[in-house]
Amino acid sequence: MSSFRPRVPAWTPPPAREGKPWADDPAPRLEEHFRRVRQGTMAGMPFLNEALAVAAMPFARVQGDWVGIVLTPWFLHVYLLPGGGELWQDLAQGLRRQVQLPAGTMDFIGDEDEALGPLQYCVLLAPVPQFATQDEALAAAREALGALLTPPPAEAVFTPAATVGNEAGAPVATAAGTAAAAATAESAAVNDGRRGFLRGILGRP
Repeated sequence: MSSFRPRVPAWTPPPAREGKPWADDPAPRLEEHFRRVRQGTMAGMPFLNEALAVAAMPFARVQGDWVGIVLTPWFLHVYLLPGGGELWQDLAQGLRRQVQLPAGTMDFIGDEDEALGPLQYCVLLAPVPQFATQDEALAAAREALGALLTPPPAEAVFTPAATVGNEAGAPVATAAGTAAAAATAESAAVNDGRRGFLRGILGRP
């Protein structure tokens, strides 16, 4: 008699619950939800940053769905909620998927709440002891959201119209070409700063 036994997985995820599209910005509902959590199950937890309060930044539409950042005394997360667009895909609670945001690909975890329904989140910081004030944390949240929603700058392309030749035939930069190059460099510096901040809070090189 064979002693073979089929391998049974230690944990089987629940079936994915269908996400119902949110017609309006879900930020107020998320903020209300986490305020209740703060006053309930999280009350008195030692890892809370007591200088912080729950706040949900206004969400933005990305490919028809909702993306925003929620700050609590114990985390700073990016949230994705369905809006009837192309970014959302139903995901079982506890499983992960990669989501392509304007700034790049991020790992999101499936979750759900009885009142809110299915949602997905990406951990930016948890816990959050590095913030001394609410204003400092909110500034970081705004910076992170701006970085996430800003696509990388396009590669600079040489345009012959930006130069003219002198009598010897050597190219000479025109005023328009110099101004365009300066604008491109400034835009790239701003975008690099945003992505640098995001890499910093995510601990990426």
